[in-house]
Amino acid sequence: MPLLRPGSIVLVDGSVRKIDDGDWTTEHDRPMYFVEVRGGYRCGWFHQEGSRLVMQPHPYRIASRKPWRTPDEAEIVGRVTGVVTRLNGPGCFPPRRSPEEPGDSNRKRSLR
Repeated sequence: MPLLRPGSIVLVDGSVRKIDDGDWTTEHDRPMYFVEVRGGYRCGWFHQEGSRLVMQPHPYRIASRKPWRTPDEAEIVGRVTGVVTRLNGPGCFPPRRSPEEPGDSNRKRSLR
């Protein structure tokens, strides 16, 4: 988050199992990786520091960088090559005021 929303589906290229620290200019160009760690998975930006794999948080998030030792604590599953996400998820819209008010924004609401 904010680039990958919770519940997103990611397409992973399992043939790319090494971190590419090459040139990228924006956060949208920076490669993301799907990584298996003890107790789950992580998806995001990573870089390699020797035998440590470090997850880099988005600049808008207040989070610390999380390191794991490879291959004991983390394994790169592959590079993320595609994402499917909801544009409007639950909680994005205020609740309706009454049952008579339609949720369809294409209909005009009658004034009383």
